[in-house]
Amino acid sequence: MHRAVSGAPEALSFNPGSHLNQLFWYHAASATGTVPDQFTKGNIMAVIDLTTDNFKESIDEKGIVIVDFWAPWCAPCRSFAPTFEAASDKHADITFAKVNTEEQQEIAGAFNIRSIPTLMVFREQVIIYAEAGALPASALDQLIDQVKSLDMDQVRADIAAQAN
Repeated sequence: MHRAVSGAPEALSFNPGSHLNQLFWYHAASATGTVPDQFTKGNIMAVIDLTTDNFKESIDEKGIVIVDFWAPWCAPCRSFAPTFEAASDKHADITFAKVNTEEQQEIAGAFNIRSIPTLMVFREQVIIYAEAGALPASALDQLIDQVKSLDMDQVRADIAAQAN
């Protein structure tokens, strides 16, 4: 089963059958070929705040980008924050970012965020995971391991097959 998601900034699609046995989203985005300095692999960095000004540039990063959609009034979001921060410290090869849905309503709307916290994982400009709910540290680590082990050639082949 395959369906387009309306209101998204570019062509998003939904595929309930998945490599991670979770809810996956596939997003075909064009690469700019440039990598902002703050995303250079191997550099330890804090979690970055995404805005409409830096979102596209951040997601065009060539590696893995994990985005936490949150709001200051959301208790589960505040509870998940230390887990997310700890994962960012542990995985310096991954970009960790947050979108404050109160301040960045355009981004939240574009990705149809209806519940928070929502975790979205991009790899090579493809949304491979999007699900609402705070994860315990062990589940987040397991998700990261699964994302790292994905065969992106197979993912792109699956996207191409769905398009036909």
